[in-house]
Amino acid sequence: MSEQNPVRLPDPASVETVLAALQPQSADAELAPALNKAFAGFAFTVARIDDPYWCNPHAVVAADGMRLGDRRAWVERALADVGGDLTGFWNQHRESGENLTEWRGTSAFAFAPTGPGVADFVQLSLGREIEFLAGAVVDRDYRPTSAPTICSSRPGCSVSPRRTQPYCPDPLTGCAAAPAAASST
Repeated sequence: MSEQNPVRLPDPASVETVLAALQPQSADAELAPALNKAFAGFAFTVARIDDPYWCNPHAVVAADGMRLGDRRAWVERALADVGGDLTGFWNQHRESGENLTEWRGTSAFAFAPTGPGVADFVQLSLGREIEFLAGAVVDRDYRPTSAPTICSSRPGCSVSPRRTQPYCPDPLTGCAAAPAAASST
């Protein structure tokens, strides 16, 4: 705790305002100073947790980046368009450039002492989620064996386990804006 007594405790709306004002490329370095400025009297420290998690929803994007829709609904519709024929689906989409996306999350904690005791502190738990290109809709070399393999909640063996390409906007990473969703007519 600083020499100055805290004026107010952090509330969700005020923390969101602080986060929105951060520049994506330097958000990690700017977070503690921004919280200290917004909540006078606190001396925040930030700890990032190296424990990424994966979460839903999954989506399908075209080769040009246009969002085609939710993964399961898109696959079911595309399978219906070819009469449920897996080979037809595979032939139609294996060279299409269509990709699956996934959301990856990481956590960080911002904390500041509020007094001399061990339990005298305020802590903020922050999550950051980024959408990544997970891989092709179908493996270009191997035909899917069943519709559930294509529609599973996690990408199947046709998707590379290396998910490192950010796709969508994230206030903390500065990714480019995502294309608008495709309209269904």
